[in-house]
Amino acid sequence: MLEHVHDVPVLEEVPHESPHVCTVTVTEDHLSTMVKHVNNVMFLEFFSQLAESHANAEGYDLVSHARSTGNAWYVLRHEIDYEREAMLGDRLVLATWIDTMSRTTCRRDSIIFGPDETGRMRVCARCTSRWIYMNIERGRPTRIPDHITRSFKPIHVQVSGTAGR
Repeated sequence: MLEHVHDVPVLEEVPHESPHVCTVTVTEDHLSTMVKHVNNVMFLEFFSQLAESHANAEGYDLVSHARSTGNAWYVLRHEIDYEREAMLGDRLVLATWIDTMSRTTCRRDSIIFGPDETGRMRVCARCTSRWIYMNIERGRPTRIPDHITRSFKPIHVQVSGTAGR
């Protein structure tokens, strides 16, 4: 279970001035059965939970939002780069932010940090995700309301087209 952090640590790798940050401590349930490190599927789950936590923190409970507006975020793509292992007992720091938001899509970037042998926080994995804002009933993209764009404070806002890779 991710825990939202209000006192955000300085994370040099994060370009956003106010990323959404959570922590999680690695448990047995997070580990691969073959190699005792965090399973790659768990990293994807962490990134997914982090995006949902960010939405909730901005006042957009995803289920309530979908019910009240008829619109929801759908994932178009996740691209994950793994840089180092995370092990049992490690306290991970997870950061996410919106890099680019366009009329109907956004690019979300996220990083998971874990301690190295000296205790210094290092990047374990990076994820870039493309999301599309959809009208559920029509199954078609719909315009992201301005108040949502403002809430998520994207680094870049595109007036037309789609948010890049």
